[in-house]
Amino acid sequence: MKTKTFKTGKVTCKSYLKPVGMGFEVGFKLGLKTLFLGHFIKSAEANLWYNFMNREIRKVGQKYKVGPKLPVTWFATFISQHLTHKYCTHQQKLLAKDEREAIRKEKVAIRKYKQWNRNWVPSEKKPLIRAA
Repeated sequence: MKTKTFKTGKVTCKSYLKPVGMGFEVGFKLGLKTLFLGHFIKSAEANLWYNFMNREIRKVGQKYKVGPKLPVTWFATFISQHLTHKYCTHQQKLLAKDEREAIRKEKVAIRKYKQWNRNWVPSEKKPLIRAA
């Protein structure tokens, strides 16, 4: 389990990455309250998001300076919404990357099929999947 602690004034937050079942959980907590939670199947994707999330939290802390009377409820909502927005953007990028890879692999498979198809006699060919 990886953890990283962040502090602003009296507010202490903690990000974590831990294995859960067959996957990984990445979260951000304010005390005992969970502000963000993401689930991943691959370790590499979980680590990528965990590092990105920690970097993003530091950027937000530098960009938005706060006074001593910061309402903790507002801060919790703000961070939660910000991380959710970044998470959705991050997931869309990963999905687009995975889709490009799937399309590329499908094209390779179709090219291989067409190469084999030239060598078959038409009477030997049968449907790939047939209803019973």
